[in-house]
Amino acid sequence: QSTPWRPVLLAAQRGHHGVLEVLAEHTARGGVTATNWAVWARDTRETVLHLVLKKSHKAALAGLGRDLGEQEARYRKCLDVLLQAGGEVREQLARVVNKKDGAEGRKKAEKLNNTALHYAASLWGQEEVTALLDLGANIGVRNWRGEIPLDRILPDTLETFLDRLEGSWHRRRH
Repeated sequence: QSTPWRPVLLAAQRGHHGVLEVLAEHTARGGVTATNWAVWARDTRETVLHLVLKKSHKAALAGLGRDLGEQEARYRKCLDVLLQAGGEVREQLARVVNKKDGAEGRKKAEKLNNTALHYAASLWGQEEVTALLDLGANIGVRNWRGEIPLDRILPDTLETFLDRLEGSWHRRRH
């Protein structure tokens, strides 16, 4: 028996940025049936951020003769939808930005325990890393190998982020 996935997770996994856009717009309008962005897959514990940042479906489609550049662009657009969303979508994503992935009951090597920032730091650029830091990602969360995202963040990126953070802290105090 397969575990049912929510539409927002399926759209993220398969790089369907148009679906994510519609769901984000619907959430922004509010209402009782707005999309829950702070969900994760029961079997893999992956959030929308995990699925987009690790480009989940890209490898599966590679064997089908699909254009990998096109797939890359689809995940880029998905990430843009997530990171440019404001309000409720952003608040919900911030609640799960530090969630670790990995399936229950598996061998230690299969329990990755990666956060979204682990994937961003290894598969994306520093701009995306900064966007996750702005969302509240923790640079010191260890995965099952003991790796922390900080090891893959360029010093300039971290310095710029911390300078901005310090500036906003000073503005709030005065």
